[in-house]
Amino acid sequence: MSTHIYSAILLLISSQSIFANSCKTFSSSQKNFVETMVEQIRTVNQSLSSQRSEIQRFKGYYEKNKTLSAQYLNIVTRYASDYRVEKFNPEQSSSWQTLLARIDGLPVSFVLAQAIIESAWGTSRFASQASNYFGIWCYSPGCGLVPRQRPEHAHYEVKKYDSMHSSIEHYMHTLNVNLAYQELRQARAEQRSIGRCLDAASLTIGLKQYSQKKQSYINSLKSLISNYCLTRFDTCNEKSDRL
Repeated sequence: MSTHIYSAILLLISSQSIFANSCKTFSSSQKNFVETMVEQIRTVNQSLSSQRSEIQRFKGYYEKNKTLSAQYLNIVTRYASDYRVEKFNPEQSSSWQTLLARIDGLPVSFVLAQAIIESAWGTSRFASQASNYFGIWCYSPGCGLVPRQRPEHAHYEVKKYDSMHSSIEHYMHTLNVNLAYQELRQARAEQRSIGRCLDAASLTIGLKQYSQKKQSYINSLKSLISNYCLTRFDTCNEKSDRL
């Protein structure tokens, strides 16, 4: 996203103070964007949940029988490859733990807040022309759109996707496998291990490497989540997700 759009979004967020138990309301266009984005995020999360459940079944089967059929082992190995778990070994509990830490979803509010900032509520050039809602780059010529303010000797582009769904899928996969987001995955796994609902605000600490803004970016995400009460869309709160 261009610097001036990013700055405008941050200014809007920081200027919107709210009282306890009060939520900022969405404009008509913002509401349409949020409704569509929430639906797509939930769909991707459901897919990840199904994959995670399958791995948990295989893990339980192996722990009970100390073996996996060739078919089951092939499925698990494919997952391990897709999620970049090197040298997966079903005999090692650490292999299963690493795989399960990477095959997992994120709170809707967490993803939605990033999409709002990175795409300016879905209005940015990259969102409208490339279905890129998270500012993700690519490095092959023609793989996306060239930023207008790209440095002269830089070669990255902003990746082009076929749909919002594809953009969310790739964004989620990036956070699930990239070394830069190991802290995010660890925090999520810790919350899972004690049976907690995933807490979006506390997970944002794992996004230090996502933006050059560092802590300022994290603070902006937290403010956005709080000001618009975005946690109402999370699984634990979805009964009260009226816009």
